[in-house]
Amino acid sequence: LAAGFILRLAVILAGDFIDQAFYPVQFTDIDYRVYSEAAEYILQGSSPYERQTYRYPPVLSAILAGNFVCHRIFGKVLFALFDILIAYELERVVRISCQREDLSLMWMRIWCANPIAIYISCRGSVDSVSSWLVLYTLRNMLLDHFDCAAVALGFVVYFRMYPIIYAPLLAIHILSKTWDRESLVKAVRFGALLTLTALMCGLVSFYVCGKPYLDHALLYHFSRRDHRHNFSPMFYLTYLESIDPQPDSWTQLLTRKAPAICQCVLLAAVTCKVGTLSLAKSMLILTLIFVAFNSVITGQYFLWYLILFPVAFPNI
Repeated sequence: LAAGFILRLAVILAGDFIDQAFYPVQFTDIDYRVYSEAAEYILQGSSPYERQTYRYPPVLSAILAGNFVCHRIFGKVLFALFDILIAYELERVVRISCQREDLSLMWMRIWCANPIAIYISCRGSVDSVSSWLVLYTLRNMLLDHFDCAAVALGFVVYFRMYPIIYAPLLAIHILSKTWDRESLVKAVRFGALLTLTALMCGLVSFYVCGKPYLDHALLYHFSRRDHRHNFSPMFYLTYLESIDPQPDSWTQLLTRKAPAICQCVLLAAVTCKVGTLSLAKSMLILTLIFVAFNSVITGQYFLWYLILFPVAFPNI
């Protein structure tokens, strides 16, 4: 773990040197600059949503104030630390799921040297934080610590939204253990804690930032259209729609409605099959479906399901 963190720190320092020495060639992710500029607005007493294209909860920009209080690479070091926590969490989850220390240590070492994870976290992507929270939720589910899992999932839903797809699956998993009154109470309690956590975090953000929080951090993601940096199979249709002020109905159907319908149907089908698959495999399939049928796919999205492969297929 220490060697993995030192490797990431070296990449961060090298990337910072590239940013300074070879401008306008930039190693740093553009989103990291958006986080940082939003944090600057917070330090000035303004809303982070004064920064155009900031689409995240205010807590992220508040944390990234350390870029100005400490150093501009503060956030990258923090995200790299969470990437190492993912390796640590993988070791624990694999050990719980397959009861083999050799496999758990192997996957921890593989993640520490994972070039995709290193590249994404060291460029300044926040997805290492949400990915660690997803693994933390999974570990607590495997240990039957349902309250901790609910609170963790509630916060990561507030933080990144997409993990809401796991909520029905995890509730059914709790019910499927015995299908009795006690399991029903636990499932309801799980749903209530999850909802309360996400709702309280959202209400605090709304109280601090007002309607811009709803518009930019929540509602925007339901209508997001972006043909740039997009690995989605629908990227070209999205591009054609972006250059046509009045796209025809077929283009709108193919780029907006059809993928969303396929996504919902497949997610529901896999969720109902939770009893025939392990929890990790079900979460992996849900994530693959969600990413594959999303209208926008960026490099960070691959991390969402890569973290689940070692747990779902430890002997691969």
